[in-house]
Amino acid sequence: MAGDVSFETVREKFIEIIPEVEAAMASPAEQLIQEGEERGLKKGLKKGRQEGRQEASRTMLVRLIQLRFGALGSEIEERIAEGSPEELERWLELFATAESLDGVFAE
Repeated sequence: MAGDVSFETVREKFIEIIPEVEAAMASPAEQLIQEGEERGLKKGLKKGRQEGRQEASRTMLVRLIQLRFGALGSEIEERIAEGSPEELERWLELFATAESLDGVFAE
């Protein structure tokens, strides 16, 4: 009887006959899984880009300070390593006009 045929059985037959319909015949669970994977991938890429920009800011700040003021002490290196994105941005801006290392980290 037609009423006794499951969605999966119909789906498999369609895919067997016309393989191109597989994406359109995805079960609701498969569609939700795919949407979740796509969202997770987007979030992961966004986070990776943010972390990459933050690391680039750290590297640039360290290099600029070294070029202008010389070697960094471990306390300054640690402070930069633990700095938030906002702090790194502020320190880079302060560096532009700082006359001393203390001026870069002025509160």
